[in-house]
Amino acid sequence: MWPDAEDRRWDRIAYGGFITIPKTMPLIGRIMDEMSKNFPVSSTYNALWARTWDKNAFVRLNKFDEIAFEAGFTGQRGVRTLQDRLKRLEALGFVELKPAGNNRMLLPFCPIPTQ
Repeated sequence: MWPDAEDRRWDRIAYGGFITIPKTMPLIGRIMDEMSKNFPVSSTYNALWARTWDKNAFVRLNKFDEIAFEAGFTGQRGVRTLQDRLKRLEALGFVELKPAGNNRMLLPFCPIPTQ
């Protein structure tokens, strides 16, 4: 049907800086938001996941203002809202926060079983 499809399709391996996510991520995000009761956390989790490398689940939390913006939190309370969502994600067991020098290191857990 599309003879030029091979040339037009997106190849994440051919370009650097891209990650893989589960096909179920939209559903997982909905579940996360339901679990956090009126404090949606899925946009924060997605922003964190986008900052990981494909085979490395670690994120250095050294640019709170950028991560807050990517998660949809702007204005004077953006960073504070991000910090609140990080605490909620940790309380729900989706991430684990650890100190790393002057910053904190984040390990986002994959919310689906892996091999």
